[in-house]
Amino acid sequence: MKKFFAATLIALGFCVSAQAEYAMPELPVVQASEVYATSADQAESAEALAWKTQGKYCCYQSYGGGFCELSSYHNVGTPCKCSRGGDATVSGHVCR
Repeated sequence: MKKFFAATLIALGFCVSAQAEYAMPELPVVQASEVYATSADQAESAEALAWKTQGKYCCYQSYGGGFCELSSYHNVGTPCKCSRGGDATVSGHVCR
């Protein structure tokens, strides 16, 4: 009886170890570097991004350069027009 029990345990051990090799393949491990920002850094970067992407002035190219103040904030780089009095307008792009 002891020999039968020992033989059964050995047979089960071989079956379990054989199944474990097929069920759990080894995969390559890749570690990516992670940088964690504090909430103060995130708030600062969000504020800096808002200033970099929005502008209140329309810059146009003329002798010496020129700009006009816009009534609201617009995305930097988008086209805009400056009034030069009357119906005269100058095309430019949003800056600063």
